[in-house]
Amino acid sequence: MRRAIKYSLLVFLFLYSGHLFSQQMPQFSQFMENKFIINPGVAGTSRSYEIRSINRFQWAGFTDAPQTYTLSVSGPSRRKSMGFGGYVYSDVQGPSSRTGFAGSYAYNIALSEDIRMSGGLSLGMLFYKFDRSKINFGDDVEDPAVLGSKENKTIPDVNIGFFLYSSSYYIGVSLHQLISTRNNLAQPHIFINGGYLFMVNRDIVLEPSILFKYTWPSSPQPELNIKAIYDSRIWGGVTFRTFDAVGVMLGYVHNKRYFFGYSFDFSYNTIGKYSSGSHEIMVGVKFTPIK
Repeated sequence: MRRAIKYSLLVFLFLYSGHLFSQQMPQFSQFMENKFIINPGVAGTSRSYEIRSINRFQWAGFTDAPQTYTLSVSGPSRRKSMGFGGYVYSDVQGPSSRTGFAGSYAYNIALSEDIRMSGGLSLGMLFYKFDRSKINFGDDVEDPAVLGSKENKTIPDVNIGFFLYSSSYYIGVSLHQLISTRNNLAQPHIFINGGYLFMVNRDIVLEPSILFKYTWPSSPQPELNIKAIYDSRIWGGVTFRTFDAVGVMLGYVHNKRYFFGYSFDFSYNTIGKYSSGSHEIMVGVKFTPIK
């Protein structure tokens, strides 16, 4: 019975992934460790080129549970107030998968001595696949609504973003999948992200932040986060994703150059009764600052 319930839940999520926000675009608990992946305007806002990879393994305990793999690179121009970047990702959800890539350009201007604004544009392609033959209800049940041949779609991917930042706070707004499709395979999304850095003492910094996500006709989904950083090397945090999960995170920075992070999410919705949580691993490297 438990196995049948798992299959039913997964099939529902796969078939209606175009209508569920969390299943249409990749989701990350450690998004604050790679803001570029959710906002092209972040490209070039640091002095160094960075490579980051976030890999997520969702709903452990389910057969063919969602898995997401990402790799991104971004950094500043040597002579101009510009930034460049690019990323690739693969989001596999059982019988369906979304693979995409994009290149980004951003222009950065100073609003004051400590405040800057960056606007970015990313262009790419999204490849969608759905293999109905992989759907298994577990009891030799054949549903003509879901069984059939493979479906492949190629969709242009256009995203824009704006990022306002200083030494102590940041606010970002980004619009994703601006070219929508009639079959809901690509719906426009809006991300609003903001955070503030509090210096508790010379060794400890607190960074509360929020990520607000919305796509029509789904309900808005806020994520509340708090991150503590010790000695610019060790960090830990908690995230609360409404309607979904609570996550804990730990990370380490080696020589201010190599980045490692891990998060574990506890689902508190219906999925949580049948899943043993979600795992996410982040690794990255920062190169020599550009002068």
